Amino acid sequence: MADTSRPTGSSQEKCDLPGSKTAQGTRPGGATATHGAGDLKNRGQEIKQNVQEGAQQAMHRAGEVASDLGQRAGEALSSAASTASSLASKAGERAEEAVSTVGERMHNLGSTVRERGPRSGLLGSATSAVASGLEAGGDYLQEEGLSGMYSDVQSLVRRYPVQALLVGVGIGYLMARATCRE
Repeated sequence: MADTSRPTGSSQEKCDLPGSKTAQGTRPGGATATHGAGDLKNRGQEIKQNVQEGAQQAMHRAGEVASDLGQRAGEALSSAASTASSLASKAGERAEEAVSTVGERMHNLGSTVRERGPRSGLLGSATSAVASGLEAGGDYLQEEGLSGMYSDVQSLVRRYPVQALLVGVGIGYLMARATCRE
């Protein structure tokens, strides 16, 4: 008598039979397990390659951005240096103009003192000396400017170093006294 508890030809029997395709690695969809593993491996390699390409593109783009930022920073620095140089040049020109203007005003003041002051006697000679000093100082400032003054002071310091040092100490002392009083 046949066993009726198990139907014959059921899908369970087909899966368990040693010679059946399911036992050999067939999937219900028809693909073999080795074929599916190969697909997964290929897909994994494709993903890996895509990730690597994306990373390379990102690195390339980051390099381009960094290069562009470096170039812009260099241009900004160059522009700032040019602007600072231009401003310093303009400030120097303004200082020279101011010194020249001061020289002109000193000369004019000397002329005014000479014209309005006494002309004879002891007061006349003092007035003439003051006027001559103001005119000479004004002419010097107009002709030489700051650069001429700097070179003259430099030559004096080289010619008389000890005296220049003593003058510097004296000026420092007077400046310190003036700031302490305030």
